[in-house]
Amino acid sequence: MSEPLTAAFTYHKRGFSVIPIQAREKKPLVAWEEYQKRGATEDEIRSWWSNRSDANVGIVTGGISGLVVIDVDSAEAKDKLKELVSGFDFSAVPRSRTGKGWQLFFQHPGYIIPNRLGVIPGLDVRGDGGYVVAPPSIHPNGKPYKWEVPLTDELPNLPLDLFKLISSPTGSNENGYRERFNSAQALAGVPEGQRDETLFKFACTLRSAGVPQDWAERLSLEAAANCQPPFPETEALKKVANAYRRYEPRQTENFTSDYSNPSSEVKFEREINAAVLQAETTAQGIPPVTFKPFLGRDGYVVKGWSHLVAAFPKTGKTEVMVRALADWPDDMVLYVTEEPKSVWQARLLNLPAKFSHVSLFFGLGVQPGEIFERIKSGNETVFILDTIRNLLGLADETDNSAMARALIPYIAVAREQEKTIFFLHHDRKGGGEHGEGIAGAHAFLAVVDIALEIKRDGPEDSRCRLLRGWGRVVEIPRLIYELRDDGSMVALGSPALVTLGEVKNRVWSVLDDEFEKTKSIRGHIDDPKPSEDQLLKALEELAQEGKTERDPPFSEGKRQGARYKWRRSQNLTSDEASYKSEVKFDESDGEKSKWISEL
Repeated sequence: MSEPLTAAFTYHKRGFSVIPIQAREKKPLVAWEEYQKRGATEDEIRSWWSNRSDANVGIVTGGISGLVVIDVDSAEAKDKLKELVSGFDFSAVPRSRTGKGWQLFFQHPGYIIPNRLGVIPGLDVRGDGGYVVAPPSIHPNGKPYKWEVPLTDELPNLPLDLFKLISSPTGSNENGYRERFNSAQALAGVPEGQRDETLFKFACTLRSAGVPQDWAERLSLEAAANCQPPFPETEALKKVANAYRRYEPRQTENFTSDYSNPSSEVKFEREINAAVLQAETTAQGIPPVTFKPFLGRDGYVVKGWSHLVAAFPKTGKTEVMVRALADWPDDMVLYVTEEPKSVWQARLLNLPAKFSHVSLFFGLGVQPGEIFERIKSGNETVFILDTIRNLLGLADETDNSAMARALIPYIAVAREQEKTIFFLHHDRKGGGEHGEGIAGAHAFLAVVDIALEIKRDGPEDSRCRLLRGWGRVVEIPRLIYELRDDGSMVALGSPALVTLGEVKNRVWSVLDDEFEKTKSIRGHIDDPKPSEDQLLKALEELAQEGKTERDPPFSEGKRQGARYKWRRSQNLTSDEASYKSEVKFDESDGEKSKWISEL
């Protein structure tokens, strides 16, 4: 058994997700996204190194392996790291020697840690959605990767100061925060002492933006010539080659896959013949849209589309979004919130522990441009901005042009990268039909793919909500859902089936001449079952109409903690016994949702 294969099996047994890397390179030999979600089998590992015994060994970082790796590329970066994370003993941290630096292995904290380049000069982070090359691989410069401090059974936790450093939204400078890299200044040239670091960062920036390597070489040579004194051309080209070998490009409009298959090219197409697209879609048999579950139902959220979720303040739009996230464990989610940390602590205490895939970004007071860059550069597949009025500084929601300008950049970057995005917003006080109750409705409905609006269903204290929506090419069914006392949120069904008049009808059909508990009556009703509030209201209205009796009787009023029983009234006439409801429907609604009268 070859040394790389032996190491791959060792890492696999350690619980790491292993992938093969090109010999003396850093590019995977397989399409490795799959192994961000599952570990390879022993048969797959054996097959990979049987075909390429000299292949390097890669470890997928992030939650799949329970691993975060800090990549330190220089002695200067090592010293700066120790300075910024003073008081922590790095000597016992598992450490591998790379071709020109070190890799430090830490325990994954259980929530999203994104990959980041240049947290400080020469220091990168490999977290969720990343990988590292591990010993005994061979570096492109010919040096072997070696363990200086071997892996332990239990990896150390990230020290607090290091966690703050790598998770800061803006990165780090001498005070622990990174200034945004100035490409224009780099192109104009920098003085001696800054040339080496600046030209490498410039090359990395071009690589990250998906610029073709030959263009990057020409731009880097221009920047090198403008330095004082000029930077050697051969060294500038080495910077470009190093950046393009080491790092993956962001998925912008055009990029060539880094995988071993040279024909694997991904493009965001700006123009295509409609007949060709129609033929391709038909031939592939691919559904035109992929729904993501929302309250356990399809038909409301489409993967890769933009969504508006609007409601009157304190109606529960944040709560319904948070519960939807629990149904998307395979997505990495960035939730940009205007609420403080303490509110989220209180909210999460009442929810099951299903949110390790969600990162919270506390965005109130952050410039919209910084939020946009975070979304654009992130590895997440779902983004939520809650609420856009405060996060994006929308001063005039009636200005359609201004609203469109604010939202379109987010929609465009999400669409190009096939990411799903949600804008949470408020309804205006006056309300209205067809989304007209949404503040700035005309602008929003014109730019988003799907608009969802949440309304209270019933009196002020009702815990039921009506969800209605409008889509570009999909019809959004109306839905009644309920927030239960136990904290669960349950979809009840179409308003036509769970409106009070229909509930009375269905309750009446299951009542008997013998007294029966409320819970038992609810159990007799077919799905969709009414909420407990609706059921009690239906029974009480039937009692007020003289059609049901309660034990204890209504004459004794309501009793705290009493368990009521119900039956059909024993004093009904033959006409009353044939209790029915006449139903009329609002034809403009397209569904049986409006009760006009009850007999």
